[in-house]
Amino acid sequence: MSPCRIIIPESCNIKTEFFDPENQFDIEVVKFSNFTDMWHLLDRDRINIISVFPYLSDPALVGPTTAKIFKVLVREAKKYNIVPKNTTAGNRSPAIALVLDELHNIAPSRGQGLADQDGAGAIIQLNAEQLRSRKIRLIGSTHGWRKLRPGLRVSFQWLVIQRGANFPSAEQPKLSRFNREFEKLQPGWAMIVFPNRVFTDKIKLPFYGRPDESIGFVWYIGEIHAKKRKTTNKTDISELAAVIAEAIRAGGQSNTVI
Repeated sequence: MSPCRIIIPESCNIKTEFFDPENQFDIEVVKFSNFTDMWHLLDRDRINIISVFPYLSDPALVGPTTAKIFKVLVREAKKYNIVPKNTTAGNRSPAIALVLDELHNIAPSRGQGLADQDGAGAIIQLNAEQLRSRKIRLIGSTHGWRKLRPGLRVSFQWLVIQRGANFPSAEQPKLSRFNREFEKLQPGWAMIVFPNRVFTDKIKLPFYGRPDESIGFVWYIGEIHAKKRKTTNKTDISELAAVIAEAIRAGGQSNTVI
């Protein structure tokens, strides 16, 4: 397995345990304090795994957190500030493949998301072309084409179809005619769809890892909670009201400063 860099929030931790001590992987863990730092911690010579969602304690946090992550991504990409470590000197726009697992949880169609995530989906949809111009390619996985935000679906010209894929006739007339064939695909087999919607014969997908074997455990330690809003004490409000009332009664002659 290629060397990995796992990027996690500063207040959290991660622990791995391999069943075979002789065949452990090269894993490096780095932490970020804000999302700008997060995008600056990429390493060209490693597979970078940004791990944030396992630490979210509330599904309602997924939407706003994702929106913040992609707002920073777009901002830094426009400034040519996303330059992974070990990138060739002078290359301000290196090619980056951004793999988004379970993309329907980030940019869902109506009624399909964990929470109100229209903000994140809209950001990705609006800026997909600009990210591509900065050589940042989006690769997304989803359990169902219809689960993904409709406006974002058109941004993906190349598709890898696996078992159970189903396309609406109004949106994908060429592919929808073969929905039954896609449903019959066996696990581990797929078809590659080209931008003109011509697709290949069935191909066997390579398995990345050890067939039918788990290699170890991963523990995600810590949680990210919503920031508590500072509440105003009712007593403080009453005291402030009394001060204002006294100033009014004094006809503006009071020395009280509010």
